[in-house]
Amino acid sequence: MEIIPVIDLRQNQVVHAVKGQRRNYRPLQTSLCNGHCPEDIVQAFIDTYPFKTVYIADLDAIQGRTNNDQIIEQLLNKFQSVSFWVDQGISTAIELDIQSRRQHVIGSETNISPATLNELVTLSPEIILSLDFQTNNFFGHQNLLLKTDLWPETIIVMSLSRVGSNNGPDYKLISDIQNTAGDRKIYAAGGVRHEDDLQVLNDMGIDGVLIATALHTQQITPDTLLKFTKKNAP
Repeated sequence: MEIIPVIDLRQNQVVHAVKGQRRNYRPLQTSLCNGHCPEDIVQAFIDTYPFKTVYIADLDAIQGRTNNDQIIEQLLNKFQSVSFWVDQGISTAIELDIQSRRQHVIGSETNISPATLNELVTLSPEIILSLDFQTNNFFGHQNLLLKTDLWPETIIVMSLSRVGSNNGPDYKLISDIQNTAGDRKIYAAGGVRHEDDLQVLNDMGIDGVLIATALHTQQITPDTLLKFTKKNAP
């Protein structure tokens, strides 16, 4: 099972995401390092464990303001051995830069239509679809849940109301999406607290997990990371 650390960017700094209530997000305080500089946070993640992938949510871009492109490019240039999954609120084909080294995440919260998703997948089959939910309600174009044949090969089940909540993952929601997704890869995001949560998700056959708070509080330790990333190793 792959474990991917998350950073949420707003105005060039890392903020602490809690329950999807973005207006209340504050600069991150972490036990891993001092400050909330994006480069320092990513370096702290890498120093904790040799993560292969880091997820970036560009909150300014997602909310239709400015973007954090300059910071993201700096991260890509500095950490060239890391793959970056980046959500910048892309909702049209014209916004998709297929030459970029970043792995584009398309969030359903942009209300992207099935037709536009199909266009994006055709242009870039490697894109990742994030199915976003807020308090069990789907956050996006309702037909997107029905047109499963248009989904790309990698799906994130994003439980926004559970992010940073310490309430645990929404196992039923994750299982429901897993059952309709066929052989696609499923990544769970939101609510993972500790080793027990990782164990349940691993037993469910989930391909990966996105986490942040549990790393910053050290509820999930390097020993735990090693245990679960090795479970499905060849």
